[in-house]
Amino acid sequence: MAIKGKTKLHPLLAACLNNEQGEVARLVKSGVNPNILGPHKISPLMEAASRDFVEIVEILLASGADVNLQTTSRETALAFASANGHCAIAEKLLKAGASANCHISLSGSKMSALTIAAGRGIVGVVKLLLSNGADVNGWQESERPAVMAARNDHLEIVSILLKAGADPNALGNLGKTPLSVFSAHGSLEGVKLLLSAKADANMRDSYGMTAFIWACRNGHLAAAKLLLQSGADPLVCDSINPLKDKGDNGLIWAVKQKHSDLVKWLVSLKSRFPKSDLEEAKQFLDSPKTKK
Repeated sequence: MAIKGKTKLHPLLAACLNNEQGEVARLVKSGVNPNILGPHKISPLMEAASRDFVEIVEILLASGADVNLQTTSRETALAFASANGHCAIAEKLLKAGASANCHISLSGSKMSALTIAAGRGIVGVVKLLLSNGADVNGWQESERPAVMAARNDHLEIVSILLKAGADPNALGNLGKTPLSVFSAHGSLEGVKLLLSAKADANMRDSYGMTAFIWACRNGHLAAAKLLLQSGADPLVCDSINPLKDKGDNGLIWAVKQKHSDLVKWLVSLKSRFPKSDLEEAKQFLDSPKTKK
């Protein structure tokens, strides 16, 4: 973590910041406290861990550096190492007793180190944190590890989290689940993975959107077919516009977004939709612009 401004740093912190291994070794050998704190209560170990200075981390740990010291935002050295993908350092910190259930501040909110590593696709760190007791469903945060991984199409990490016991219906921002995220992206493998983990195909997010509606809205025919085969209700309507008596189902969204192939398939399921919706869909398919 970079220290900004003109605040004069303690020599040990400055040495850690600049990767001066010899100076760090000399200072701690002379009796300097390895847990000296700088601005925002940042410790030498945090400085080195955030920058992947492995040798300095080893020197500090051997000198008695506290692995669980926290900044003013309650972040730890492990949190910085994890967020930056420094697997070797993360492993050393965990072996030295660092708590795997740590968090870091990001864009004004706090997230667990596991969630950040999952979202950034850092497989090694995710496995390390899980094997050392990190909560697979994160902590009191608005985003969950599996949802964050799904948002960034990290299929392998979602699979790892599910095998470790992650909730397949974990809720993220705006009530999104991993299944709804993969459906919106059109990730067929992601949809298959979540359905095999018994994810609820009919869960609705904060807008009343289901995975099926998201697949239809974004024109993902294969994902929509798989969801329907797996029990998704095609008649569920969103609740985006509170002024409307009835929201829009997947068919109407497909029409709105002009996904003609998807609309044709949905119309072939005519017994599934209200007559008025089918008429709207047929008008779209019969329009000169659609037939071009």
